[in-house]
Amino acid sequence: MASPLSPPRFLSLLLSLFLGGLLLLARPVPVAAAMDYAKQVLIGADFHGADLRGVTFNLTNLRDADLSGADLRGASLFGAKLQDADLSGSDLRDATLDSAVFEGTDLRNAVLEMERRLRLLAEFGVRNIEQFNKKVRRLLDEPRDLFADPE
Repeated sequence: MASPLSPPRFLSLLLSLFLGGLLLLARPVPVAAAMDYAKQVLIGADFHGADLRGVTFNLTNLRDADLSGADLRGASLFGAKLQDADLSGSDLRDATLDSAVFEGTDLRNAVLEMERRLRLLAEFGVRNIEQFNKKVRRLLDEPRDLFADPE
């Protein structure tokens, strides 16, 4: 029979306390993260400065909407109509923007995922995604010496 503080029980108790502490330190998930505005008509909507991380705006009409200063990291704007919308100063990193319509949209000072992708292409010394993919495949196919010093 194991003693009250045998090594397995002690480690289990320690792990439980550690994980419980992490839960206490974790920030609450913003309510907007669960929002789904897909296929809505939100013409002229005011989302100025809003926390819209992970929000879904798929196929939504956001014409003339104010999204300036909004945090749209990880948001999905697939097929959204953003004509004449204000996205100035918004954070669009990791946002899905496929097939979105941006005619007349104000994107001044917007943080776009494209900046990160361009830096990544420059680091690999390539000019487009096809060259990048070829280079990555070639690097993955190269035999590697497990005992070589990392560069």
